[in-house]
Amino acid sequence: MLKPRNVLALLIALALLWTPEWVHAQAEPGEPANQLTDAQLRFQEASEAFAAEDFERAAALFQQAHELSPHASVQFNAGISWDKAEKPERAATAYERALDMGGLTSEQAEQASARLAALKTRLGYVMIDAPVGAVVSVAHVDQATVPTRFYLTPGAYQLRIQHNGTRQEQSLEVGAGQIKTVELSLGANQSQAQDPTPPPEAPSPEMPTADTQKVWGIVSIAAGAVAAGVAIYLGVNALSARDEYNDSGHTDADARQRASDLRLGTNIAWGGAGALGITGTVLLLTSPSIEF
Repeated sequence: MLKPRNVLALLIALALLWTPEWVHAQAEPGEPANQLTDAQLRFQEASEAFAAEDFERAAALFQQAHELSPHASVQFNAGISWDKAEKPERAATAYERALDMGGLTSEQAEQASARLAALKTRLGYVMIDAPVGAVVSVAHVDQATVPTRFYLTPGAYQLRIQHNGTRQEQSLEVGAGQIKTVELSLGANQSQAQDPTPPPEAPSPEMPTADTQKVWGIVSIAAGAVAAGVAIYLGVNALSARDEYNDSGHTDADARQRASDLRLGTNIAWGGAGALGITGTVLLLTSPSIEF
């Protein structure tokens, strides 16, 4: 069973997914029309994995959603999921990138900063600034373009480098709390094998059909109904916790905190229900008609 704080995290994530900012992003010129829909699908799958406490899968799906439609709060969700999956190096990297992007709420920024500060004492921090355009891979870092920053658990690694059609490896060792600037030793012991021919570009995605938009509208309204049900459930429990606090003569700190958390969850759930309902209505009303 999910703990109350995990439920709150999911509700916050759900509300953020369906804010007008995400919906309006569909209309931005130059962006594939179904890209946001793909991001929403990944986000929904990530939320389901989080609810099932499959935190590693949830983190990977949140990361995919972020790559499709970058949003600091989604990167923050990835950080929380990596944290719960006990992958501190990935969690710290996600928290830092979310903070660097800006756009987090004050509560999210405070939580990300606090967790990042705690994780830094257990991890090594690697900085690679040159040569610009080189590609490096090590541990969980896969083909990061220089300049780049990332965290690693303490230990010895082999840094794999690609630059100007050549490849080589370089030893790397980091300790807990260490900040390490790595200078790539290019030019010695390089493999002259050329990079493989890149795969052909994928065809441009097709515009979503009217039926697709209607389906998402119906899904949004249904999800809004679920969120409303959650809001009612949390609201009833919040009132119960408040009564417990009052009956204790205002001395039961646990009841007071529980009432506060549940009230916050209720407000977020109602906000998510409203956003989902509005989004679903807009999608249904603006769905283009198909003429034959």
